[in-house]
Amino acid sequence: MKISLGSAYELETELTLAYEFGYICAENFEDMKNCLVEIQKMLYGLINKYNTNQGE
Repeated sequence: MKISLGSAYELETELTLAYEFGYICAENFEDMKNCLVEIQKMLYGLINKYNTNQGE
C-alpha cells in the first residue's frame, strides 16, 4: 500500500509537469489534482487503519 501512495505522489509530480509544460489546461489540471489528492487521502487513511489493526 505504501508503494501505491508513493506512486500517487509521483503521478502528482508528473501532472504538475504536464501543466507547467502546457500539455493540459488549468481546468483539467485542477480537476485531476483534486481527484488525486482525494485518492492520496484515502490511501493514507487505509495505511493508517491497517497499521493500527496490526498493533491489536
